[in-house]
Amino acid sequence: MASVQIEIGDDGKIGTLPDPVQSFLETKIAEAYGKGAAKAAADAKSQVESQIAELKKGGLSASEREKLKTLEADLSRTSEELAKAKGDAVEAERIRTERHQRELDDRDALVKKAHGEVNKRTARLTEMVGKDIKIAALNEGAREESLAELEALLAPRVGLDDGLQAFVRDANDPGKPQLDADGKPLTIEGLVRQYLADKPHHIAAPEGRGGGRGGGRSLSGARNTASAFDRDVAKVAQDPSISNLARAFANAGKRSA
Repeated sequence: MASVQIEIGDDGKIGTLPDPVQSFLETKIAEAYGKGAAKAAADAKSQVESQIAELKKGGLSASEREKLKTLEADLSRTSEELAKAKGDAVEAERIRTERHQRELDDRDALVKKAHGEVNKRTARLTEMVGKDIKIAALNEGAREESLAELEALLAPRVGLDDGLQAFVRDANDPGKPQLDADGKPLTIEGLVRQYLADKPHHIAAPEGRGGGRGGGRSLSGARNTASAFDRDVAKVAQDPSISNLARAFANAGKRSA
């Protein structure tokens, strides 16, 4: 068996070790470190597993579900560290990849949910735009028979901005609002008014008279006004209070006179 000499100074410090001794000590230190890291990772893994098991015993609230997701991510990381400490690089990579995929899936689920909420709100706002067009048309004297057609024709002219606020689209640049004669954004009411002025056949005949009979104004002339009942219906659509409903019923007879 070969022997080696180790120099020790007067101060007790060890000098440069021969290569075989240095290599031997480094190997033993690395083994000890690996065992210590593996034990620490195993202990951490055991603690997290215990917390997860305890949390799963009962029904989970929303906050507890979020805590569980955090613990499961911690468990994945400690399992990865344990695999590294044991020198199993393949297993460590597999665990890391699975965790990353779960994070991507969770993110995609949140994005999908957010898009769904936006789509639901957009559909609701679009429905409200249609109702606003009908109310504006009634207030401008439109025939009830024309309301559905007016909604179908004019709704595409109304868009939603980034804040989901309705605006009348510019005819040449739909991404921008249409401006009125005063340079202000055209309102839905203004859009309906302009359209009915150009298409007066959608306007109801004056009460008690034909559209172009003696003494009456032609439908192609000045804009007609809505009946009292139609105005009451529009108010009910905006505010279905008892008083508005009562007024609408009271004027129902006048409309058919």
